[in-house]
Amino acid sequence: MVLVLVSLTLIYRPASVFRRYKKIHAVNDELLADIVLSSEFADDGFLFVPVREKEKYLSYEPPVGSWSKQLQAFENAVIISKLLNRTLLAQPLASELEIKRLKHIMRRTLQPDSKVYDYLDKKFTVPISSIVDLKHLSKLMRVHSVTRQQFLNNFQNLSWFDVCHRDSVGFWVDFIPSTNNHNAWKVLEAQDFVPLSFNVQGADSECDYGLEIKTESYKPKPFIRGILSELSRVKEDVVYFRGGSIATTDIRFLSKKRTALAQMWTSEYIRFTRYVQEKFQRIMTQIKQPYNAVLISTEDEKGNLNSTIQYRLKQMEKMKFRGITNVLYIITHVNNLTVFEPLKTQGYEIYLSKSLTPPGISSFVRHDVTELLGLVICKYARLYVGPTDPYLIRRGRIHEAKRKDGLLVDHLNSRNLIFTLYKSSARLNTSRCSIAELLDI
Repeated sequence: MVLVLVSLTLIYRPASVFRRYKKIHAVNDELLADIVLSSEFADDGFLFVPVREKEKYLSYEPPVGSWSKQLQAFENAVIISKLLNRTLLAQPLASELEIKRLKHIMRRTLQPDSKVYDYLDKKFTVPISSIVDLKHLSKLMRVHSVTRQQFLNNFQNLSWFDVCHRDSVGFWVDFIPSTNNHNAWKVLEAQDFVPLSFNVQGADSECDYGLEIKTESYKPKPFIRGILSELSRVKEDVVYFRGGSIATTDIRFLSKKRTALAQMWTSEYIRFTRYVQEKFQRIMTQIKQPYNAVLISTEDEKGNLNSTIQYRLKQMEKMKFRGITNVLYIITHVNNLTVFEPLKTQGYEIYLSKSLTPPGISSFVRHDVTELLGLVICKYARLYVGPTDPYLIRRGRIHEAKRKDGLLVDHLNSRNLIFTLYKSSARLNTSRCSIAELLDI
């Protein structure tokens, strides 16, 4: 009976397994407010022994997307590997244009997206060690940069445990609490979750389970997965995240201490190599100081670009950009430079990221390097307008993140559950208030 209960706590919808937990609006408002404001949940519901008889590993299939997205996957891999005391086998960064081209071919031939990396030529990749300072990261944990072929050759004969996950159907927490931890479950039941309405396509057949919420409920319950509860029990040599599923934007921690540790690990130990930092500085010397920045994303390029420029101009006017400086750094891949004439007409002195990329960059990854440098240099802009979803924008402008109780509330994937309640209350420090008040932004 105990084994049955343990297995049920690995991946499930809490409302369907433990039906005695009612929806959050049925919970006493003041009671939940008190729980939220004072909670530090003790670890329970799992057994974790960090000492290993032999070295264990964690690796991942990168997402089919930008380097920003791939570096987000790497950051998550650092957090999860450290929590599980496993050696991280970090995969190379792959050319966004090439892997997206291959993805279209895979889908036309009815093959899963993961086959992209079987056909990807090595010349379209860059070792993670060329971008991220792994020597510095090794002060925190064991990490190796591997090519895909090295990974397959050296580790294919070991035992593997595949992990699949989609943000569209749920999220990770640090651990699944025991059924007796009523306060933790009340907070879990109150979590904000907005599932995507479309089905996941291109997933491996091994990943079919759990990738779709099969319910007609207006507010379906998420699959909640515990990193320690589920993965610390794994005895296999390699934990492998398939289908780019480690690139989640959502890791939630019950433990405030663990939240603080995860945020510290990523902010203090993940940094760019000296080579990349020198490239940043070289570009910075070409831009007048101080400067503001705007991002024209690929989605902007696909839409009505002239409308986007006008909208960004209104945003900049509202934020009083020219009150600080008329120097404007534009992160863009746009080739038609005439679309930026309205900015010049308004008196802005423009610098384009695509024209500042240093020479000597391989043509196979020039698009990716240009975007990487452009996004990171945005960090030093006084003011910024544009999308905030790129990982490198959020990380670069982390100085703008909100803090509460010593923890970052946004800009990072790893957050505490008290900041991920419905609509993520901005007034969690209110002494006594109703849930309606807590959730009113």
